[in-house]
Amino acid sequence: MYSLRIFRYGDIDRRLERKIIEYIKNVFEKTSIYPSYLEIYLYEREIDLESHLYKDRIKFNSHQPMELYFAMHDAYYGWPRIHVCLEMIKKLNEDIWSGGVKHEAAHSILHGSLEYYMFRIPENLMRFCRYMRYNNDICISILHKISLIVKDYQVTDFLLKYGFGDEIYPFTLYNLELEDEIGIYRTLMKDYQKIILILTILKPVGASIPYLLVSRFRDEISNRIENIFKNFQPDYQLDINILLNLFDKMTGDFKNDLEYFSKKILKIFRK
Repeated sequence: MYSLRIFRYGDIDRRLERKIIEYIKNVFEKTSIYPSYLEIYLYEREIDLESHLYKDRIKFNSHQPMELYFAMHDAYYGWPRIHVCLEMIKKLNEDIWSGGVKHEAAHSILHGSLEYYMFRIPENLMRFCRYMRYNNDICISILHKISLIVKDYQVTDFLLKYGFGDEIYPFTLYNLELEDEIGIYRTLMKDYQKIILILTILKPVGASIPYLLVSRFRDEISNRIENIFKNFQPDYQLDINILLNLFDKMTGDFKNDLEYFSKKILKIFRK
């Protein structure tokens, strides 16, 4: 089986805690795949989550941007850790946040070691950044975004194969509500800012791609993606067929998929 440790920051609602643990265990039990060891961090407030992750960021000298979400996963210590903020999930419907928790549980199965969070910059990305005259921080930000796209696609693909399609669908749709990000995109002037924001948007879009292979979800997901891409087409040739072709070549091997996706997606951004 597996070893599970829970860390609590602040006054934790035990009823909610039991639900969170139940949703995480549900993924392990339904797939019959268990991490050998898992840490779950529960935070009463968003500021507790931010403070704890900031300390980790300093400890590991991480140059990756710190982004907060109601449920998160990492493996910077060499084992999987799931972080859940109760203040943030209380603002959401349970069918949304439960899907997010299951999503992170799948990460702990698929991406529960350091190799998925600390990796070298692919040669094709280094060439792209030299060509575009981007500094190292921009290059690392681009790599970080691409790695998230690949991992989130792999998670949804995994969960659908084990019958979680209906359970995580509200969470998937919630993540495709990108009006704020699209609004910000229209204000950006520099290419690297546009690229990083498009990659940020491609994270939830990529996570929704496996639903296009399920007939009863296909139309809704396809329409949402096409409406999102309309906002970028004056600058970059992005459409759903290009994206489908990209993800269709994914093998499930993180290192290979990271190299492949970065090579293909950067061709779209190269000017």
